Amino acid sequence: MSYAREDAALAQSVRDMLAGRGFNVFLDTESMIGGEDFVRRLTDELRTADAVVALLTPASAGSEWCQAEWYFAHARGAEVIPIRVGDVEALLPTPIRLLEHRIHFLTATDDGQQKLNAELAEQLDRVRRTRRRAALMKAAALAVAVSAAIAGMAWVVRRAEWIAHVRGRNAAEARLTAAAQPLPGTEIVRMAAPFHGDEVLLGDALAMAVNPELSDAARLNAMMLSSELIGWRKPERRWALRNVKWRNGLVNHGSFVNTTFMSGSVDHLSVRSTTLASVFWGRELTLSNATFTNVMFDGGGFSGTNAIRLDFLACLFHGVELDLTNFALATFRSVPADPNHPNVITAGELCAFENSVIVNRGKPPAAGVIDLSTPADEVQFEGVVFTAVHFRGYIRPEWFRNCSFDRCTLPSSLDEKSLARGENRISDSVQANEPLD
Repeated sequence: MSYAREDAALAQSVRDMLAGRGFNVFLDTESMIGGEDFVRRLTDELRTADAVVALLTPASAGSEWCQAEWYFAHARGAEVIPIRVGDVEALLPTPIRLLEHRIHFLTATDDGQQKLNAELAEQLDRVRRTRRRAALMKAAALAVAVSAAIAGMAWVVRRAEWIAHVRGRNAAEARLTAAAQPLPGTEIVRMAAPFHGDEVLLGDALAMAVNPELSDAARLNAMMLSSELIGWRKPERRWALRNVKWRNGLVNHGSFVNTTFMSGSVDHLSVRSTTLASVFWGRELTLSNATFTNVMFDGGGFSGTNAIRLDFLACLFHGVELDLTNFALATFRSVPADPNHPNVITAGELCAFENSVIVNRGKPPAAGVIDLSTPADEVQFEGVVFTAVHFRGYIRPEWFRNCSFDRCTLPSSLDEKSLARGENRISDSVQANEPLD
């Protein structure tokens, strides 16, 4: 069974049901002993398993270990029977999502446990019968091949080639782990050349790259090799999501690269310890009730996105364009080291903008008109560090508290006196009303 640690209780209940029906189930929490090489044991079990029951949940969709197990299982030709718990399709990596569409999957629900148990047992019975027939047919085919000299010789040649290929693969993996330092890129390219399309080596390399028991050099080597093997595939230049309807999403320790959320709605999204590189949130998208914690925004930005109730906690923004025109109830804040002194961020976790542009295309109230709007209902920056940031348009000083501005370009509304009222600090900054575009 492949599952995330967060789903251990569900995995145990499925295992108990299968054991009661006579199946021999490997569950790592009860089948391994202390001190055992768990990576070798897991790969050995995956090599010999007739089927892999994979619990597809938000936790496993974000687990690099679970993904490595799924890739490894598919590469080894094991029958993968996924049990999907909740709407996790959007959280799955693209290769896993494509594989899921090609195979039948089961869906766990609160009121369908008996049906799920019956369907799962039926599928595993079919796998067991199929494997037994395949073993008999393989034995018969081998007997026929041996009886014919020409066919036998051809088999010997193919067998020799396969053995040589496996030995080469084993030698490549041994080289990855034995190197005391990361290998040169040219050697990685030469190493990968004979294994174009070798899903086994790719699965092994992906598993090695996330194995904390290996040395840093070995993991870097495995990461470079897997990148080289994946690089032969035709990449998707940019992922554009249209009319997306994403609710209760979770991205944990993941990454989005070259992605544009063009239109649709994203509601109750939680993003943690993730990198968003060149990710754009479009003006036809509605983003609501979302939290971003310890997220790195590298390039990209929010392009007039309809956003309400967003919380950016200890996030870093580099080279981002943030259009606040349609933002409401959005908070950007640092995490202080001492909760009793929220204005002191030293040794805490910063929320910071660097080499970025912050824009608001809204209009200030006309002269003589009383402004009854509440700044706190728009945007709040608390303890944020701004470095080399350009502020453009109608930027209100009430949005900022305990922030610092270093080498920034500030509009006339953000003068030193107005910012000082919020205990903000300015250094080496200039005032200029830059054009919006």
